[in-house]
Amino acid sequence: MMRYEVQPQKRGCGIVNIDCKRLGIILGIVIALNAPPGHGQTKASAARPGNILPLILIVTGAVTTVGVLAAWWLSRRQSPPLSTAAPQLSSPPPPPRFSQTKAPPGNPSSSSVSPATLLINRGQHKAERGDHQEAIQDFDQALALEPQNATAYYERGVAYRRLNNYAQALADLNQAILFNPNMGEAYYNRGLIRFKVKDYQRAVDDYTKALELNGEAAEFYHNRSLARRKLGDYEGASNDYRRALDLNPNYRYIHKEVTTHKQRMGADDFYERGLVKMEKGDYKGALEELNQALRMDTDLAPCYFDRAKVRLGMGDQVGAADDLRKAADLFLEMGDVERCDQVMEVLKMHNLQNI
Repeated sequence: MMRYEVQPQKRGCGIVNIDCKRLGIILGIVIALNAPPGHGQTKASAARPGNILPLILIVTGAVTTVGVLAAWWLSRRQSPPLSTAAPQLSSPPPPPRFSQTKAPPGNPSSSSVSPATLLINRGQHKAERGDHQEAIQDFDQALALEPQNATAYYERGVAYRRLNNYAQALADLNQAILFNPNMGEAYYNRGLIRFKVKDYQRAVDDYTKALELNGEAAEFYHNRSLARRKLGDYEGASNDYRRALDLNPNYRYIHKEVTTHKQRMGADDFYERGLVKMEKGDYKGALEELNQALRMDTDLAPCYFDRAKVRLGMGDQVGAADDLRKAADLFLEMGDVERCDQVMEVLKMHNLQNI
């Protein structure tokens, strides 16, 4: 809080002294002049002083007034002025100092980011543009600086996978998992590679591990569904598909419409889309998708089995019976007696064995 100090003023009585004796003499003369004439005085002599009395009173009043004004003026001249010195403020805090290891706000510095991280970030940007080979070079340099960097191994493994170099991709993803066992995306990408090389059981294992680390990823469930179907686990595959839809009803892969790019899609793609439409009650759409899948792969036993369900839903018992018999024959050829028996049970359940 600012404080101002005010010095007490000294009034005129302490600075200018009026000669009280002289004032007394003047007043005495005034009184004497106003006194009645004494013994021996004539009236004429007594009247003379009375004639100058007003003048004396005026002069006395003027002298007194001038004296008072002079005293006041001198007191103002000699009294110390009001102190206007600036108040003593506490000194302002020093400007903030930035640590030598951090850049000040608004001027980021790379001093807090390792060179390996910078290389990884640059490689990721290149990979997003599709420059996977150049991205790999950045990841190589990052690993030369930090040989145990799990992220660098993971990113390089994904780049190799997109270049269809599955052997190198698997090696890098294995290293990424070794240095960071909790990297769910690494398990997922390794599962994608194992599915490509038809190692379906290990693909399921990788997807399952990825889901343990991230149980809200619809694509993990979707791809595990594909692998489980390859292993004949249709119930597990169906459950995974439902879970994928629950997590993301707009999941682009599942719901993509049939376009002019059909020839680029495999039988499994149409089969999976047919299952989704069947789950939604779109039997006509499901039938179209399943028909396309079977045109591309006439030995897809599970597809015959599910097409029979669609035909039953549409009231086509003859078509359903034909599909069930075809599915049973294919399962038997595959040596999957258990699945063959399940199909035959469905025939009996719907009284289709004689159709």
